[in-house]
Amino acid sequence: MNCQILAIDIFDFAELLISNNIIQDAKSLYDASAKLQCSENNSEWNYECGGLKFSVEGSVAGSIPQQIDLVEIIFSFSAIGIFSNDDVCRNPLSKLNFDIELEGFREMEDKIDNYFASWHLDKHIKSSQCSYIHPEYHLTFGGNKLEGKGVDNFGSTLILPAPRITYPPMDVVLGIDFILRNYFPLEEISKLLDDSKYKEIVFNSQQRLWKPYYSSLSSAWNNFPYTTFEQGFEHFNLNPHIHQA
Repeated sequence: MNCQILAIDIFDFAELLISNNIIQDAKSLYDASAKLQCSENNSEWNYECGGLKFSVEGSVAGSIPQQIDLVEIIFSFSAIGIFSNDDVCRNPLSKLNFDIELEGFREMEDKIDNYFASWHLDKHIKSSQCSYIHPEYHLTFGGNKLEGKGVDNFGSTLILPAPRITYPPMDVVLGIDFILRNYFPLEEISKLLDDSKYKEIVFNSQQRLWKPYYSSLSSAWNNFPYTTFEQGFEHFNLNPHIHQA
């Protein structure tokens, strides 16, 4: 795996999203692909994609309020990643910014009400002090994007910090796949999900990010397929919930 292969995957992924009417503007994906294509670095990769917009007509199942007419999802991503091998299991990302912002619209008589939510995939900064359990990668509801909307948007509702949910690292491909599978009706995306090129691109991202992640977790019980694990990327750092005998 190298930057050129990754560049092709992101370009092809953008083409699939456009041709299947999933997004209207894939410029930041094309820009990321172009940046990677010009890279001569075979040890790491980095790119950013901002403001990728997805629209879901009608209510998303389980949403509150229930009567939402439209949900707009904005996805922003940037990261620096490491190309690994089968000898040493390394943390696939050295830096990560990953935010999903959601805005729901509801037409009420002569006005339109809007509602906000956001998810943040965080990578633990080792130098920071932790008051609570802190997996290396974790999903949190809210975060800076939601706080930035202002307290007044939430009336008297009490919103407490959500648990840090252990989750594997994601790149822009896996992030978009996450959005599609969690917010789009299956009948709207089934053709895309079944596309062989789509499956191949997602598999490549999982191979690059999830193979080392899950291999490290599984080392709590066995060491296959790696023989050495990078310091700080051991299973007890990835998921502090795992107890050692």
